[in-house]
Amino acid sequence: MVFTLSIIVSSGEKCIFEQFHYTILYGVGMRNYECFADMFKFLSKGMKSLLKDFKKSWKELAGDASFIKAQDFVVDKLYYTPSKKYADKLELKLPISRAFLYDTIIQHGDGGDKDSISTLLGETSDKMEGSPADGVDEVKWLSALIQVRWDDLKNPSNKDTKDEWSKSTGRCDVFKQILDDKNYDLKGPIKIKTSEYKVTIP
Repeated sequence: MVFTLSIIVSSGEKCIFEQFHYTILYGVGMRNYECFADMFKFLSKGMKSLLKDFKKSWKELAGDASFIKAQDFVVDKLYYTPSKKYADKLELKLPISRAFLYDTIIQHGDGGDKDSISTLLGETSDKMEGSPADGVDEVKWLSALIQVRWDDLKNPSNKDTKDEWSKSTGRCDVFKQILDDKNYDLKGPIKIKTSEYKVTIP
């Protein structure tokens, strides 16, 4: 059941396969991995049937240590570690910059498509004629990246995602407000007041 839930969590064939692949490796080890390889095609075609008892199963497994470890492993592999590598390469020093890259890679992915984080970072550095690694002011660079991502969410290259992504520009608005408040270290309490979110983070 661990591998079934991990597959459902993500969207897009690549992410679905990666989550399946790494969670199985972590959960059952290499010696049992091959017996699950052929199940991927079946599972990817039968997602709807797997959702029948999804909520119940998720609640049952939410406190399971092995399930939590498997999820953490997948998240680190697909999102946290790659975003950290980008941040290190760009020589980002501010917590808010690194947090924004992490949020971006979760939504946009780390592929080679025109909506991926690598494309957005490239567009931003082109726009700013460099990155913080080149001496560009990090705050100004991040502000530009937030706008580049906001624009992409409104008009993504992948038109299949436009309806949903255009509704999620609020994620960028939150970071823009924190940046405008000069809370670069993300010190709490953080008061968020945008057109979409009104909340205080302790």
